[in-house]
Amino acid sequence: MKTRSGLGVTFLVVTVGLLATALVSTRHRMASAQAPEITQNVPSSLDTQKKTEKPATNPDRPKQIEGKINSQAKAREYREKLDQPVTIEFEQGTPLREALNHISERYGLTILVDVEAFKADNNDADIENRPIKLPRLNGIRLRTVLRVIPTSPA
Repeated sequence: MKTRSGLGVTFLVVTVGLLATALVSTRHRMASAQAPEITQNVPSSLDTQKKTEKPATNPDRPKQIEGKINSQAKAREYREKLDQPVTIEFEQGTPLREALNHISERYGLTILVDVEAFKADNNDADIENRPIKLPRLNGIRLRTVLRVIPTSPA
């Protein structure tokens, strides 16, 4: 005859065993639900042909990974252009737009002026036609030139 504490231990062991079994079967079901279905059907020759052909891709929409690599390379290219030392000079009275167009063409950069921001910050409605003067600068980084030009006096 078993004692009361012996029955309690037996009940506890059986309960833990059932919980462990339930946990294992639940995990197995979750793993099989996430895994793709595997069928035992033998593929026909048409199915094999479809699998070997590459799916048609939209040439206008590159793969996400390629886009990320291209954008990182493009960003590195722009940083290198902005960090290169340049020698530059603009005569007195040169319109800002003309100076930025010159830099854009010479160094292969796209430069956009936020006219609305200049309007809001400096009350300058026609920033692109504002005359500038930049003395001859030797060996200065292009990024510094672009930072100095909008604030340079005529």
